[in-house]
Amino acid sequence: MVSTRRSARGPSATATAIGTGKDKKPKADGKRKRSASTAAAKATPAAASAPAANTDAATPLLDLGPLEEGVLVGRPSERNRSPYVGDVRITSGPHAGRVAVTHLPNMDSGGKCRPGVRVLCRRQPGVTPDTVGQYGTPKCELVCQLIRCDEPENDALGGCWVSAHPTIGEKLVEALIRRGALDARLHAPVCNLETQVGKTRKVSDSASGGYRPDFRATHADGTATVLETKQVVDTDYDPRTVHDAAALQPGHPVYAPRDDVNAGGYERAGIFPWGKRGQKGPGGEQVVSARAIEHVRELAAVVDPGTVRGKKGTSGDVHAAVVLMAGRHDVCAIRANGAACPSFAAHLAAAEGRGVRVLGHRVRWGEGVDVGRAFDGGEVPVLPPLTEEDLAVLVPKPKPGKEKKPAVKKARTDE
Repeated sequence: MVSTRRSARGPSATATAIGTGKDKKPKADGKRKRSASTAAAKATPAAASAPAANTDAATPLLDLGPLEEGVLVGRPSERNRSPYVGDVRITSGPHAGRVAVTHLPNMDSGGKCRPGVRVLCRRQPGVTPDTVGQYGTPKCELVCQLIRCDEPENDALGGCWVSAHPTIGEKLVEALIRRGALDARLHAPVCNLETQVGKTRKVSDSASGGYRPDFRATHADGTATVLETKQVVDTDYDPRTVHDAAALQPGHPVYAPRDDVNAGGYERAGIFPWGKRGQKGPGGEQVVSARAIEHVRELAAVVDPGTVRGKKGTSGDVHAAVVLMAGRHDVCAIRANGAACPSFAAHLAAAEGRGVRVLGHRVRWGEGVDVGRAFDGGEVPVLPPLTEEDLAVLVPKPKPGKEKKPAVKKARTDE
């Protein structure tokens, strides 16, 4: 089924009411764990499924503009071997039937972006099948924006579209802030919002000595809140289907809660981070995302200067928050993926204990005429993290075998 929409509008966020600071382009990433205080407030499945009071279902938060639907043929592309590039067979519009070199900025999206999966892509202006870059490799005609997820866990919803571009998470959070959808969970309503404000690092290292939080919001009482966005695209699985899910994405671990945390049966939760432990954390430990941990540690230092070596006291005029932004509506909660990265889960819990607010939210991507439009799916609870005691199923990725040449026997000759 073709589910593309042509629109004269380009990507835009519905944003009014709040004054803007300097508008620079955002980024995205990550995830976290749920505290006892948050759990008590909103841990029931019913609360997770019910729309938040400030949800405006009729007005999109974000419109991605004209998109082309296709099916992923393979990654990397046959013509461009970057792991961030794949081949997509276009199934809609004037280019239907042709295979296009496509940028996949989320790479494999934790195993969800694999051959056969439907994708929605934005066309790159001025790029044709014959356009090449400075190294002689083809440029990407398309940029993937959303991927389709159809699984037993979301079958009742008819499947869903999932964010597949790192910048989308920040755009969604910015739109939510400007709409006032997060006001009740922040220190106070937001009066003004700045993006990508430069700050000096206090507890983590970088070549520049600085970092740029996603947002800085100011409030009527003169205080401010520094916010980071972590985009949640992966989920846990029902323990009854986890092995089947793992078989569909070899090489990528699949997680399931060992205990029935919802008491009424399994309900899907978004998890962050996703990926393999291929980086080093602040203590030299193996982590999934060193950057996500650095951001969480910096937020903890913002609200509690006592976390900075040699500093004492607390800071009451600056607050901090992490927004775990689920780019899909088939989740009833969000949780840190401590099974994949115990270090991130621990640092997030420590930051929350020092006063960093940890917020969970989701969006719903439209279907049919609304394809490519994101609608507010409401607040979701942040549950305790998965741990290494939970189920983690990994089906090894088959290694491409070298084709053996058939042995040629020499003809025997009689002398």
